[in-house]
Amino acid sequence: MNTKKLPKVAISQCLLGDQVRYDGTDSASSDIIQYAGSHFNVIPFCPEVSAGMGTPRLPINLSVVNGEHRARRVNDATVDVTQALKTIAQTFIRSNSDIVAIINKKSSPSCGHLTTKLYDDSVLVSHSASGIFVTEILKLKPEILFIDDEQFMQAEKRADFLSGIKKALQEQGFSWK
Repeated sequence: MNTKKLPKVAISQCLLGDQVRYDGTDSASSDIIQYAGSHFNVIPFCPEVSAGMGTPRLPINLSVVNGEHRARRVNDATVDVTQALKTIAQTFIRSNSDIVAIINKKSSPSCGHLTTKLYDDSVLVSHSASGIFVTEILKLKPEILFIDDEQFMQAEKRADFLSGIKKALQEQGFSWK
């Protein structure tokens, strides 16, 4: 190993206490905030705010349209932010190419990972989709590690996540912890 390095980890801004959720609130996690500050090089992100959606804003959900997942405003499907979220993901990865992991907000239509509700019209068809931002991130950087806020609170899942980060850094020639 040539040097120690804090891993670059993106964290949903709402989990860090920023009031960026659609309703103007946060989902602050004191455990994530406390751990992240001393163990990671934190990159805060909120794809919906970055896409210019503002706070507060009308909520979006994930829908199937002609076989494709789309992020559209609840009760107004004419407002579709899918491309904006994909573009934000592309810009995010270009700017943070050395990122190794993401701690995301569970169930978010933009940054949820395998926990987002998917609708066909107004009918729920799945509880295990990924948000548009995350889906695009995985296309661009499939090796990136994910854990959501609820999984981070589970000791075994958190340990697996941290082990994955350590392995990723070792493969880059760095040590951690």
